[in-house]
Amino acid sequence: MPRMAEMLITGKEREFWTHFMKAECYNPSALDPEAVDEWVRCSQSPGGLRGILETYRAHWANVDVEQEIIDKGKLDCNVMTVGAPE
Repeated sequence: MPRMAEMLITGKEREFWTHFMKAECYNPSALDPEAVDEWVRCSQSPGGLRGILETYRAHWANVDVEQEIIDKGKLDCNVMTVGAPE
């Protein structure tokens, strides 16, 4: 069913993001309530929840493209990346 996640989350954004973020944290007690507040605010804004979820949906659409790039080996151009320590 298209947009099922949006239907299930809408109206329960705080419960969903609190559970999701704690489940993804190495130390759930370190989760800042202000971070949850911001995710709730963003997901409740017009188009916010869809925008957040489309990021995850796009991953599955790009799996084949990513694998093709990996199979080719080194890139022939400069690449700038942004990351964070684990």
